[in-house]
Amino acid sequence: MKKLLLLFAFCAWNGHAQGTFDFTVYLNAAYVVPPSSTQADGSGTLRLTGSSLSYDITTDYTLWPGYIYGPAEPGMNGPALFRLRPTVCDLPLPGAGGHDGYCLYRGSETVTQQQASELVSGLWYVQFTSTASSALAMRGQILLVPEPPISLLLAVAICAGAVLVRRGIRTCPQGNGSKPARTR
Repeated sequence: MKKLLLLFAFCAWNGHAQGTFDFTVYLNAAYVVPPSSTQADGSGTLRLTGSSLSYDITTDYTLWPGYIYGPAEPGMNGPALFRLRPTVCDLPLPGAGGHDGYCLYRGSETVTQQQASELVSGLWYVQFTSTASSALAMRGQILLVPEPPISLLLAVAICAGAVLVRRGIRTCPQGNGSKPARTR
């Protein structure tokens, strides 16, 4: 049982120990400085692994240029760091059975240690702005996805171990290479 708990704790900690962080972004006109009047919106996920930042962002069909900006807190503007290029755009289809269309932006960039620190601290954002009018834009702060606390992960491991013990299943073979045995 102790071995199971230690293994579970090691696996839970291993993600951040290797420098992998997950982020989300929600794009909306209200977050733009000053606020925009567009109805367009979007969302996405980003992952920082070491010095590699990958992104996967979907927006309403706009074909507006998008950038990652920072450092800047919400309500503040910062310099452009990386341009986001659309991977695929699906044209809107009006009428019955139609849809609004979308654009997918997917790629990766290399970041410095200072940039990674700013990103993890919540000081970067994504913004798409119309080339026809800067009043049409959508923005979202890039937010770190919180990891579950280690105490929660240990509680889950303890419960899983208790269920196995209650069912009478040994978690480790007794050194003979056989499958775990049921005990009665």
